[in-house]
Amino acid sequence: MASLEYSIEAKNVLTKFYRVDKMLYVEGDDDVPFWELMFEKFESPNVQVQQVGGKEELRKYIDQINSGQLNAIVAMDRDFGPFDGSDTEHDLIVRTAGYSIENTLINAKVLVKVARRIGRLPAKNATIEECQNWLEDFYHQCSGLLANDLIDQCEGAKVGVIGDNCDRFLESKQSDKVCLKKVEKYLKSLGLDSDPALSKVLEKLMVDADLRLSDFIRGHFLASAAQRFVCLLVKRKRASISLSSAAFFGAVNLAFESTFGVDHPHFPHYQQEFERLRDAA
Repeated sequence: MASLEYSIEAKNVLTKFYRVDKMLYVEGDDDVPFWELMFEKFESPNVQVQQVGGKEELRKYIDQINSGQLNAIVAMDRDFGPFDGSDTEHDLIVRTAGYSIENTLINAKVLVKVARRIGRLPAKNATIEECQNWLEDFYHQCSGLLANDLIDQCEGAKVGVIGDNCDRFLESKQSDKVCLKKVEKYLKSLGLDSDPALSKVLEKLMVDADLRLSDFIRGHFLASAAQRFVCLLVKRKRASISLSSAAFFGAVNLAFESTFGVDHPHFPHYQQEFERLRDAA
């Protein structure tokens, strides 16, 4: 018990060491640049960001904030919180608009910038329209997977219908298009309907929160598909490229930083989150 109290005390004086208003705790390294940008964008408290090594570790910090022991801020993925009752309500906790940071990061404006920069493509060879069309088709073709994943997590066995990688559902290794036959076969193997109806409760929660089903596609799944799309787009217009997941994610963050504004569908959510945070901090 003594070491726990000392640990809390040490955490509460870190702001003096870093000369900031608050410590900001996030789940992992990938979250750091996203939340640093958001805290700069919305003129929030001056923070020092520290990743804690995973979701389970972050929950310990959340518990300490909720109990009043820890005077700090947590920024976290929303996951399925709006639907499964796990949304954490506290003025010092800010959440993503959708399932994860990737749901905010990845959009047509970002993808076209990444493709142009990585592939050194002129604007005419990579357009917002083709990126938007790919995204809309991808979300539409994955709608059965998304609905089943949401139902599974909120009303079912929580086995996880969608994994971290989209490859198994694509037409081939050289395609960025989802194969509906593969999706249907996979869902049937799990005993699931390929076009399930959401319960009235889930539908109402989605409408009330002004959310789309695509906002809750798992982040790594979405990122893997977007990376495949960018690589193949560049290959069609110029030449094959080698693009690691880390390099892609870094390019996405840079592109997002230069494009995020009031026209982004998630902007109102973050604006509201940070208004609440400023009042509390």
